[in-house]
Amino acid sequence: MNNALRHAGASAIAIHLDYTLKQLQITITDNGCGFEMDRLTSGFGIKGMRQRADLIGAQLHIQSRLNQGTQIELSLPLG
Repeated sequence: MNNALRHAGASAIAIHLDYTLKQLQITITDNGCGFEMDRLTSGFGIKGMRQRADLIGAQLHIQSRLNQGTQIELSLPLG
């Protein structure tokens, strides 16, 4: 959410939380400027998110398109 506000110029951010006894899934979607996935910079934002997801055993999926916003989905198996 910080990146959506600070860097993407998003005017809307949606957060969806889905919880079952087997999995926790969080999806964050914004309408910001997006980015080209194959042109990521060497910054620590996404790299740090991936490292933190790995530390807790979660899967992190990021989809973004230039001028079409970004969607980040974190899935954490439970139990």
